Amino acid sequence: MVNAYPFFAYESNTDIISLDYALFRENPGVVVAGNGFRYFSLFDAQIDAVFAALSALKYDDIKMVVTETRWTSKGDENEIGASIENAAAYNGNLVHRNQRATGEWRQQLNK
Repeated sequence: MVNAYPFFAYESNTDIISLDYALFRENPGVVVAGNGFRYFSLFDAQIDAVFAALSALKYDDIKMVVTETRWTSKGDENEIGASIENAAAYNGNLVHRNQRATGEWRQQLNK
């Protein structure tokens, strides 16, 4: 079971992570040096990082389920990106992403 919170990665790195990338919106993607994967969402990159860590430990046969994910709808003044609009966009785009997802996780990433 994995809890994924892209908001916290975004909020701490707004200088290098675009809001569109964090909210599943259209963006050019991010290519990871070393493996060449292109990720179009921060969520996908985070989940694949868990798969990569499990694989490095030779736990390739473990099934993974995301049990919780969210975007902060209201935060402190210094929490950039926390808003009702961004939370609604994150949730709606996550549902849309999951509705079109098929096949194995890594096969989905470059679609």
